[in-house]
Amino acid sequence: MSTQEIVAPIIKKTYGTGAMPIALIEHLASKIDQWEDDGYYRNREDMIRQTCWNFFAGGDTAQHVAGQIESSLKLVDR
Repeated sequence: MSTQEIVAPIIKKTYGTGAMPIALIEHLASKIDQWEDDGYYRNREDMIRQTCWNFFAGGDTAQHVAGQIESSLKLVDR
């Protein structure tokens, strides 16, 4: 299962299926696949949260989405 396949259902459920959510899916999957802890973010989940927040306003929603994505990624040993 690709990162995009993991991320897409969560993003679409939360933000819909318009152009911005689709762009977020592609951008976020790419960032996750290239993830290296460079010290800028606290961890990968923090990077996911901030990326979602950059696309859509709402820190609580972004935090919830990041938690769901991180949990899903851990389930498939990413």
